[in-house]
Amino acid sequence: MPLPAEIEARVGITPLDVLQAERRELVAQVAPLKGLYGPFGGFDARRKVLLAICASEAREKARDAKTTEAAINDAAHAHDAYRDWIARAELERAEYIVLEDAITAITERIHRDNALIRYVTSEPK
Repeated sequence: MPLPAEIEARVGITPLDVLQAERRELVAQVAPLKGLYGPFGGFDARRKVLLAICASEAREKARDAKTTEAAINDAAHAHDAYRDWIARAELERAEYIVLEDAITAITERIHRDNALIRYVTSEPK
């Protein structure tokens, strides 16, 4: 039986070790983003904390004026720190999607390559 590297060279596919290394690198990049934006991630909790801080600042600024909770809520949502954080989150979510897609593409290549290897190695000689 030929070695896996020989079969990969014969079929003309990228070695599995190379694909797995690429995937590991992408997984390391996407892990913090997935922890924040993925299922059960902490994005909403962090957003609420920042919003509460911004609301507290708005309340402090308006402490001498009669201000409604709705106005404080609006001021918190319009706060520069909150707007900047949301804008950064949108970019990070986009990066998360791109990285997840790249990981999926590598996984699909591995599956396809396995099918090619099975096909080539089962050919009669």
